[in-house]
Amino acid sequence: MIQKLIKRPSISLFRRLMVGLIIFLISLSFGLEVFLWNHYRVHIMEEVEKNSVVIDEYLSTLLRQNAIGLQMALLPISLDNKMQEALVQKDVDTLISDWRPIFEAMKKSRQITDFSFLDINRINLIRFHDMKKKGDKVDRTTLLVAEESGQMSWGVEIGNLGSITLRVVQPIYIKGVLIGYVELGQDIENAIKLLHLSLKNDLAVFIQKAYLEQESWEEVNKVSRWDDYPNSVISYTSLKPLPKSFVHIADLHQHDQYHQISENGKEWIVYTKPFRNAGGETIGDLLIIQDISKEKASFREFVGKSSIAGIILLGLIIGVVYILLHYTNKSFLAQEEALSRLEKIASHIPGLVYQFRLCPDGSSCLPFASNAIEQMYGLAVKEANKDASKILHIIHPDDVENVVSSIHKSAKNLTTWKFEYRIKLDDGTVRWHYGNAMPEKEEDGSILWHGFVEDITDQKTLEHELKKMNEMLDSQVEKEVAARMKIQEEQEMERQFLIQKAKLSSMGEMMGAIAHQWRQPLNALNMNIQNLDDDFDEGLVNKAFIDKFITKNRQTILFMSRTIDDFRNFFKIDKAKKEFSVLDAITETLSLQSAQFKNCNICVEVKGEDQRLYSFRGEFQQVILNIINNAKDAILGAKREEGKIDIVLEPKSITIEDNGGGIKAEILDRIFEPYFTTKDQGEGTGIGLYMSKMIVEKNMGWRLESCNTENGAKFTIFYEEGDDFRIF
Repeated sequence: MIQKLIKRPSISLFRRLMVGLIIFLISLSFGLEVFLWNHYRVHIMEEVEKNSVVIDEYLSTLLRQNAIGLQMALLPISLDNKMQEALVQKDVDTLISDWRPIFEAMKKSRQITDFSFLDINRINLIRFHDMKKKGDKVDRTTLLVAEESGQMSWGVEIGNLGSITLRVVQPIYIKGVLIGYVELGQDIENAIKLLHLSLKNDLAVFIQKAYLEQESWEEVNKVSRWDDYPNSVISYTSLKPLPKSFVHIADLHQHDQYHQISENGKEWIVYTKPFRNAGGETIGDLLIIQDISKEKASFREFVGKSSIAGIILLGLIIGVVYILLHYTNKSFLAQEEALSRLEKIASHIPGLVYQFRLCPDGSSCLPFASNAIEQMYGLAVKEANKDASKILHIIHPDDVENVVSSIHKSAKNLTTWKFEYRIKLDDGTVRWHYGNAMPEKEEDGSILWHGFVEDITDQKTLEHELKKMNEMLDSQVEKEVAARMKIQEEQEMERQFLIQKAKLSSMGEMMGAIAHQWRQPLNALNMNIQNLDDDFDEGLVNKAFIDKFITKNRQTILFMSRTIDDFRNFFKIDKAKKEFSVLDAITETLSLQSAQFKNCNICVEVKGEDQRLYSFRGEFQQVILNIINNAKDAILGAKREEGKIDIVLEPKSITIEDNGGGIKAEILDRIFEPYFTTKDQGEGTGIGLYMSKMIVEKNMGWRLESCNTENGAKFTIFYEEGDDFRIF
C-alpha cells in the first residue's frame, strides 16, 4: 500500500514532468531549427555580399587592365605622323588603307571589336567595325569626357543593341592643337564570364531601356520581345533560362540589398549592385545570384532527421525516467550527437570555422574547430582543442612574427583580427590564408576569438598573374617607345641631310648671285686703275684727286665686302630661336639676288607692315630664297618681258606671288613632295619646296600652302601665336 502511494505521486510527477519536458523539447527543437536556418541564411547572405565586393574589385581590376592594354595599343597609332596628316586632311581613303589591316590584326590578337577615327567636332570619319556608318556626330560619354578634359578617357559604354563595351578615347594633338580623336573598343562579356567561372556565382546584367533603341535591339534579339521587360532588358546572364522574377528584381533598382526568390522548385539569394557607365551614371543593374536549392533541401532533410531523432529522444527520456540510474548518461550522448550535427553544418561552410582562446599564462587552444582544420593544417581536431601552438610551426617562418604580433594587438585593443599569411606544409607546398575573427574578454582574463580562416591561394595567384601582365605591358611600352625614338632619330638625320643638301644647292645659286653682284664693281675698279695712268700724264693727279680716287674705290670694295658678309650670315646655322625683323630678313635675302633679278628684268616689291617673329632667322631666309628662286625660274620659263614678284607682309601671314603663269593643276598637289621637280634632269634637285615645307611646319610650327592666281603662283606662310614662337 505504501509502495502504491509512493508510485502514484511519482507517476503524477512523471506525467507533469513529461508534459513539460515534451513542450520544452518541441519548443527547443523548433527554436533550434529557426536559429540554425537564420544563422545559415545570414552566412549565405554574407558570402554573397563578400562575393559582390570581390566581383566589384575583380571587374574594376580587369576593366582597368584592359583599358591600359587598349591605351598601349593607341600609343603607336596616336604618334603616327602619316595618320596625323590624314586626320587633319580628313583623308578617309588613307586611313582605311593604312589602318584597316591593323584593325583586322588587333581583332584576332587583342579581341578589339571597335576602331574609329573622329575629327575635332566628334564627327565619325570611319568606323572599321561598321564601314557603312560614318559622318554622324558621336555623343558617347567617353568622348565627351575626353573632349572636356583634353586627355585620354575610358569606361564602359552600352551600344544601341545592348552590348557592353569597354572604350578608350585618345585625343590627337599636333604642336598642342587638337586635330581629332582615335577610339578603341573591346567587348567585356568575356570578363564577366571570367568572374562567373572564377567565383562560382551566377551573374546577370540588366540595362535600362532609356539607354537603348527599341528597333535596333529587337533586330538582334529574335527570342525576347521588348515589351516582355517593363523598364530594363537583359544584356548578359550566366543563368539560362533566367526566371521572370529576376526581371522584377532588376526593375526595383534596390542596390546593395538581398532578395530571396523561389520559382520552379528552386530558390536563390540575389544581391544587386549598380552598373555604371564611363561618366559614373547608373545605367543598369548587376545581379549576383547564388543557388541555395540544394543547401535548403539538405537543411530540410536535416530537419526531418532531427524530428525523427527528437521522437526517439523522447522515447529515450521516458525510458530514462523509468530506469533513471541505468540511462543516466543518455543525456550526454544526446549532447554529443547535437555537437556532431553542428560540426557537420560547419563542414559545409568554405574554410575553417573556429574558436581561439589565449590564456593569461600565454597558452592557447581551439575550443572549437571544424573538420577543415585537418585538410588546411594537417592537425586533428582533438590536438587543436588541447594546444593551438602547433599551428605556429606550420605558418611560414617569414610570417610567424607578424602573425603573433597581430594577435597580441587584437587582444590588447579588442579589435577585429584580420590578417593574410602563408603556411608551409610538410611537402614544401606554400599556401596563402586569410583569417578574420572577433575577440571578447572572458572573466578569467582570457581572450576568446570567434572567426574563420579561408584559403586565398587562388586569389593571390591571380594577383601575381595580373602583376606579371602589368610588367609585361610596361616592357612592351618601353620597347615601343625605344623603337619610336630610333625612328625619330633616323628621320631627324635624314631631315638634316636634306637641309644640308638644300643649303649646298642654294649655295651654288648664291655663288652665281655673288658673281653678278661683283661684276659691276670689279669693272669699275678696273676702269679706274686703267684711267689712272692717263690722268697722271694729263697732270690731273694731285692731292685732291688721290683723296677722291681712294674714297671712291674704297666704297666699291666695302660694297663687295658687305656682299661677302651677307653671304656668310645667310648660311650661318641657327642653334636657337631668337627675335628678328621679317622685313630685315627678307631685305637681306633679296640683296644677295638683286643683281640677278635686275639682269633678268624682274621687279621684286615688298609691301605691308614689318613683323617681329621669334624663330630661326636663317631657316626663314632659306625658305624665302627657295620660293623667290622658284618664282624667278617660272618667270624666265614663261619668257615674261617684265617679271613681277610681290611679297606682302600681313599680321599673321606672308604671301609671295609671281606672274610666271602658275603651276600645272595636275602637279599642284605634288610640288611639296621630296625629289619632285619639273625642271630638266640636272637642273633641279626637287628638294627645295619639300625642305621649305618641312622647315615651316616641323621646325617653326607654322603652315605653308600654295595655289594659282590669275597671273601666276602664290605661296603663303601662315603663322599663329603659340608656345614655340611669338609675334611682337
